[in-house]
Amino acid sequence: MVQNGFLSTLDEKLPTSTDEDEATTLQIRDECEAKSSAKKIFLNVAGEGSKYIYLVDLKRFMKDESVLKTMQLIKGAIISLNGWLMHLKKEGLLHCLLMIQKQQQTNSTQY
Repeated sequence: MVQNGFLSTLDEKLPTSTDEDEATTLQIRDECEAKSSAKKIFLNVAGEGSKYIYLVDLKRFMKDESVLKTMQLIKGAIISLNGWLMHLKKEGLLHCLLMIQKQQQTNSTQY
């Protein structure tokens, strides 16, 4: 999420931009612009009608070794995200169980 400042897209970093390119340069300043940019990048890489980005798609833009490194980073990020979500679920479940136990103790002492 972009909260403060902005993110620059790769095309801003290219030294061969022309005046015409300057009009299409994008600085991502909020979540809506980030989603829009992500969708454009996905469609550019994956191709029209595709739901996923495959190794073949990345190989059009990168060398084989870079593609494999990129996929490993993505896999690692997904594993980390899943672990974090599982941790949140466990913490949430634990919190719910403790609240139920506390409520039951409160109810039993009232009678």
